[in-house]
Amino acid sequence: MLRRSLLLTIFILQLGFSATVKAGSVVVIVNKNNQSDSLSSDLVGDIYLGRKKRFPTGELVEPLDLPKDLEITSDFYKKVVKKTPAQLRAHWSRLVFTGKGRPPKRIVDEAAVKTMVAEDKKLIGYVNEVSVDKDVKVILEVP
Repeated sequence: MLRRSLLLTIFILQLGFSATVKAGSVVVIVNKNNQSDSLSSDLVGDIYLGRKKRFPTGELVEPLDLPKDLEITSDFYKKVVKKTPAQLRAHWSRLVFTGKGRPPKRIVDEAAVKTMVAEDKKLIGYVNEVSVDKDVKVILEVP
């Protein structure tokens, strides 16, 4: 009987650890001292496609990206940039080949993106809303 209870407990714990938890929605962040208070989804998309190099205030902007195999990355690109992974590869291949641009710098995780954005006024990034604190400013909530 004890063995059966132990096995049942282990099974329940495994189910709990393997369950996917939706942490929250995706938000676009900038340094808390950035003069921009909000940006449109289209403008953020243009920044991430290399079409825009400045915030509306005239300040330079440099986008940060997360690893392409993360769910947050695919959500962000699908909803904001409106491109599939294949379309993105083609877009950046064309720009890199012609010398007209380079893709956003890939950062290892959301914590690193938040830290970098908090330290540099020209950076923009996207993270899960639960990662946001007083060191950064949310300028776009992704639906």
